[in-house]
Amino acid sequence: LPPCGLDMLLKTMVDLQEAKKMLKLLNMEFFRLKKSKCTYVILIIAIVLSLLNPAMYKLMDTLVTATGSETEISEMQEEAGGIQLFKSHWTASEMVMQNISGLNILLLVAIFTVIFVNGEMKNGYIKNLVGYIYKRRRLVISNAIVVAVYTIILMIVGALVSAGATYLLFDGTTFGDAGEFFGYFGTQSLLHVSFSLLVLMFTYITRSTAIPMVIGIALSSGIGTLIYGLATMALQKIADISDSFYLGNYTVTGNIVGVSLNAESSDIIRAVVTAVVFAVVFVTVGCFVTEKRDLK
Repeated sequence: LPPCGLDMLLKTMVDLQEAKKMLKLLNMEFFRLKKSKCTYVILIIAIVLSLLNPAMYKLMDTLVTATGSETEISEMQEEAGGIQLFKSHWTASEMVMQNISGLNILLLVAIFTVIFVNGEMKNGYIKNLVGYIYKRRRLVISNAIVVAVYTIILMIVGALVSAGATYLLFDGTTFGDAGEFFGYFGTQSLLHVSFSLLVLMFTYITRSTAIPMVIGIALSSGIGTLIYGLATMALQKIADISDSFYLGNYTVTGNIVGVSLNAESSDIIRAVVTAVVFAVVFVTVGCFVTEKRDLK
């Protein structure tokens, strides 16, 4: 073989070896996911929480039917700022949206990510892998893939349970607009994955359980909406910014709260771009920090 052909062959062999190492590392991480108690505990909690919304609305429907107090409930809704307290008919897709917008799944994603990623740091598992994989960023990438897959599983399980409970509890339930729903659900899944990578990044930066857990729980409790609102007002006072500008539209959690079933296509595109860009940034920062920092 000529020198250039030999070099190319050697490079291909090295690439294949690296790919095999990455696949083996991924198998190890998925095995750890399968063996972790946290995996199943979080999944069970997700199922329970996904049942709460349909059960709560069914209870409200039963009480209204029994007491004839629909007018009173409507007044309560107005006093609560328009929060949906009563509705006699739900589509399955609307109930899934209620479950997602309630940020229940997001909270579980935050908790799981911190526990799972921190698990390999606390028990010395990560030090055993460093000599094998050589490039530490593969640890971050493999964990990011596992966390992303588990996040999507939580989203799917939550949607199936919530939709199934709606069909069982409410008479005449329909699915709703399928195209509208899958566009919404796909966007929300991508945003939730991006959020999980945000928590993953903070876990690698801090190498602690408490700090990323607090950040994740705070953001999944809706505090981001308040922060984005205050930041938007400050920016509008400092710079010549349109009144229609809202900082939350360009953040992951802001789009999770803001994107709904009837969102405009421009809102969906913005949310998808935001999720992808931030996901890349979060993983890149995590890789950089892991490469530069000594492992303990």
